[in-house]
Amino acid sequence: MRRVLISASAVILIALFSSPLYAVAETASAGIPAGNIWLSKNAVIEKESVRIFLPVYNASATKISGDAIFSVDTIQVGTAHFELDAGNSTIVSSTWTTTKGAHSITARLEGTVDAKTGTEISVSANTQTLAVDIAERPPAPALVQALGIVASVAQNTVSVALPVVASVANTVFKETEQLRESAVVALENSLNGTTASSDATPSQGLVLGAETFRAPANNDGLMATAITAPTSEGVMRILQTILLFLVSYQWIFYPLLLLILLGLLFLIGKGMSRKQTPKRG
Repeated sequence: MRRVLISASAVILIALFSSPLYAVAETASAGIPAGNIWLSKNAVIEKESVRIFLPVYNASATKISGDAIFSVDTIQVGTAHFELDAGNSTIVSSTWTTTKGAHSITARLEGTVDAKTGTEISVSANTQTLAVDIAERPPAPALVQALGIVASVAQNTVSVALPVVASVANTVFKETEQLRESAVVALENSLNGTTASSDATPSQGLVLGAETFRAPANNDGLMATAITAPTSEGVMRILQTILLFLVSYQWIFYPLLLLILLGLLFLIGKGMSRKQTPKRG
């Protein structure tokens, strides 16, 4: 009987002492491994973009989800959501652009719940902290500084010169456009004047309403009148018509003008190179 009582007492004591341990194990079923928070680079200087890494584990028997909150000097810099199946772990991260000086980086878990039921899950080591000292960015090499100064001067020069160039180009375009329009008017008037003169009233020696013809003094004069004069006048009209077509449209006139200017520059340059070439004896 005494042996039975001793055995029963032992079972009761084991149950009493093991229940709190089991409860603690249940409440610490997920969290962050102690001392595990790091940066993507060891030597960090100011104005660099680095990532803050944090491992999270799930030792429970169910799937969990939550958020990792990343802060630097109590200022939140990012968040990362996670979902973990039972018995799994993962690494979450966030980006931070560094600033000079000593900083305290903190990562903590919030809203860790059972993914199926939404029941809150207690986590162990809920917060991890990392102290870092960010060094000042070293000065740029002299060559890089010189290039930066040259680029700045060039940018300022361009910003000043562009309005002047635009103003000159606008003035040249206006003057050229006026010349083009004047040429169009002159050619149209010339063509209209030629047509009007050909349709003028009959000259002396002709009687209105009768067919009269004054023969030239000889056959040579007839051929000259019939062939030479009309041919020269017709050629002039053709040339004027072609010129009128070329100057009437901007999309034809300005490319043609540019080609003419380039041709003149080429001829001038070729002539100067010939003058500078020494003669061989």
